[in-house]
Parts: sequence; structure tokens; C-alpha cells
Amino acid sequence: MKNMTVLGAGIMGHGVAQLFAQAGKNVRIQARREESLDKARELITNSLKIMVEKKFWLKTIWSRL
Repeated sequence: MKNMTVLGAGIMGHGVAQLFAQAGKNVRIQARREESLDKARELITNSLKIMVEKKFWLKTIWSRL
């Protein structure tokens, strides 16, 4: 499977969507309210910024070698 759909953008939905995306999947988030999608987008963006600042990706790649 390369395409994933996450139902709900609430407390867990945005995190699940981010993990799928980091694993190389195409992700679609569906939510009842547009505000929930906006908030999910904001939370994912902030999380990725922190990961880049802390060089998380580099540590993850090296731990797999």
C-alpha cells in the first residue's frame, strides 16, 4: 500500500498522518471541519521543523546503518 487515508485530524490523526508520510506513504487526511485540517497542517509543520532543527533525520538514518 502506498496510499493511506486518515479519518480525523484531531488529537491522534495528525500524528498518524505524519508517521505514514515519513514512512513514504501518500497520505490524505479527512476531517469534518476545515479548521481541524488547518490545525493538523500547523501541528505537522511545527513537528517537522523541530525534527530538522534537532537533526532527527540524520540520527535516524545513522541508526539504521
